[in-house]
Amino acid sequence: MNAHLNDEAFAALLAGEQVESATHHLTLCAHCRQELTSARLALGQLRIASIDWSEAQQFARPVAPAQSPGMAWRMPRFALAGIALAVLIPSAWFAHLEQREAAQRTAATLADHTRDDQLLNAVRRELAEEVAPSMQPLMIDQTATQPEDAPSQQE
Repeated sequence: MNAHLNDEAFAALLAGEQVESATHHLTLCAHCRQELTSARLALGQLRIASIDWSEAQQFARPVAPAQSPGMAWRMPRFALAGIALAVLIPSAWFAHLEQREAAQRTAATLADHTRDDQLLNAVRRELAEEVAPSMQPLMIDQTATQPEDAPSQQE
């Protein structure tokens, strides 16, 4: 004997489709015939019960009428949303301004440091080039007596 029908075959038979292999199996298998009969009986009882329930609901009165949230609930929500916007927008603006000012301060500080470094380098160059007035006669004599290919001693 073949295996019993699967759920898809039962669903097709309950939907009224004629599946040849399933109908042939039902003629041979008492167990599957009983399952199909039981399922049809349960579906029939469910249909009757749902019809009875829907007819009873036509005459039933609702316990409380369904109400949508009235203006009493809508107004506080709009007020809260307005307050939130009134707080968040200026906060975001001031945070943006603070970030921009911090970036400007950083750029100004960097420019100040660059100018300071340039000034210090210029002072160092001048100090390295300058010779005290009392030492100048020696420097002139020294440069005059040095051969051109000799290394300079001024470093």
